[in-house]
Amino acid sequence: MFYLRDLRVRLQERRNRLFKTGYRTYDAELRYMLQFLCDNPYTRSLLITLDVSTSVDFDQWAAEQTSAREVQFPESEEGRAKVCYRILRRCENNENGREWMRWGHAFSSETKFDLMLRDFTEAVVDPLVNFLHDQIDDGGNVLYLIERFKLKAEWFRRQELFSLYQANTSVGERSLDRELRASLFEGGVDYPFSQPSSPSGEADIVALLGSDDPLVLEVKIFDPERSKGKSNLRQGFHQVVSYANDYNESLGYLVILNCSDKRLVISPNEQSLQEFPPRVTHGGKTYFIVPIDINPDTVSASKDKPASRITISESDLVGEQVSSGGQQA
Repeated sequence: MFYLRDLRVRLQERRNRLFKTGYRTYDAELRYMLQFLCDNPYTRSLLITLDVSTSVDFDQWAAEQTSAREVQFPESEEGRAKVCYRILRRCENNENGREWMRWGHAFSSETKFDLMLRDFTEAVVDPLVNFLHDQIDDGGNVLYLIERFKLKAEWFRRQELFSLYQANTSVGERSLDRELRASLFEGGVDYPFSQPSSPSGEADIVALLGSDDPLVLEVKIFDPERSKGKSNLRQGFHQVVSYANDYNESLGYLVILNCSDKRLVISPNEQSLQEFPPRVTHGGKTYFIVPIDINPDTVSASKDKPASRITISESDLVGEQVSSGGQQA
C-alpha cells in the first residue's frame, strides 16, 4: 500500500507542476505528465481499461461541442475521465499549439494564455487526476494485478507452478486457477472466490469489486501434448464472451497458462504487436488475452526464433461465431 500512496503523491505533484507552468512550457510539461502516466504500469493499466471499457465515442462527443465555454461532459464520471484523457492526448500530439488553444478557449474566458491554461487544467486535467486517485484508492486494478502475476510467475515461480500442474494434470487447470485467485485477493480484489451462476454456467473468477458489476476472467491451459491446444483456447474465449454477454460487461480477460516448451505469441492483429496485453474486440466488447509461460524449458525471449514459438491469431480464438446472447453458433 506504500507504493500506491507514493503513486498518489507523485500523480498530484505532476498535476501541480502543470498548473503552475506558463504557456511557453505547458506543452512540454503536459508531455512529461502523460509520459509518466504511460510509463507507470499501474496508471497505464487504469488508462487502458478506462479507454476500452467506456462506451463514449470521443470524436462524436467532440463534434457535438459547438458552443465555446459551454462544454457538456458525458453523464458518467468514467465518460468524463475518458474524454479528458483524449483531449490531453490531442493537445500533446499537436505541434503548432492550436489544439490546446482551441480547448483552452472552450473552457475559459480568459484572454491571457497563462490564466487560460490554469482554467484548462482545472477543467480537464483535474477530473482525470481525481478519477485516477479514486481508482488507486479503490485498489483491485485487475489488469495490473494480472500483469504482475504474469511477471512473478515467469521470473520466480516457473518451476513451482509447472510442478503443481504436472503433479496432477487432470486438475492442473483448477490448481493454477487457485493460484491466480489468491494473487487477485492479495492485490485487493475483495471476492475472488465468489462464483454466482449465470445462464452459461459458472465463471472461473467472478469478483464483485465493491459493486454489482462482476469481473469475468477465464483461465485456460495450453498444452498440445495433452490435447489442450488451440481448440482449448477457443473454448475458453467463447466462454468468456458468453459470461461477458450474460453480465452485460464490456471487458473480459482470458489468461492462458502455457505449459508447452515453446513461447506463446498472441497476435490477434497487426496493431496488437505494439500493445500489451493483446486484445480482441468482438461484439462491441474488449477481451484482454494474457499468456503466461510456466514451463521452465520454454525458450527465452533472447533466444527466440520463429520455429520455437506458437502464434495464436484472432481466428484461432474466435473460430465459430459467438452470438450476442452468449450461445455459440
